[in-house]
Amino acid sequence: MHCIGDTSSTAQQGAVTQLPPPQTTGAKSIEQVLAQRRSIRSFTDQPLTPSEIGQLLWAAQGITDPQWGFRAAPSAGAFYPLELYVVTPEGVYHYQPQGHRMRLHLSGDRRAELSQACLGQDFFSRGLVPNTVSEPTNTYTWKSVLPARTSACRR
Repeated sequence: MHCIGDTSSTAQQGAVTQLPPPQTTGAKSIEQVLAQRRSIRSFTDQPLTPSEIGQLLWAAQGITDPQWGFRAAPSAGAFYPLELYVVTPEGVYHYQPQGHRMRLHLSGDRRAELSQACLGQDFFSRGLVPNTVSEPTNTYTWKSVLPARTSACRR
């Protein structure tokens, strides 16, 4: 396993960046978007805008129901064990779905470290905003989510 920097005490200490509100409507249907989806590794040298970063983060883990805290991506038992990070030349930012914002997690340019952790894929070191996803290793605990003998496990 490769890790980027020392993350033991920096997660909640950095500056907060409020993201622009996400768009929740579009010109294309979900069927059109899925039919036209392709993976293309051709990158521009222009950084993503705050609106584009916010839209990507919201589409991956954003809050879609503020009353219940449901997110754009489903999760069994509403545990949402995945964490999103944005890596920029300025630092590594942790996405906070509640409030739709990012908090500085590690300062400094960590793209080369990310590239090394991703088996030397150099587009991570050249990328202006690669997103990374992690699952905290210590977050699973037994938690009852339904009455009777039904429960879910979170590591």
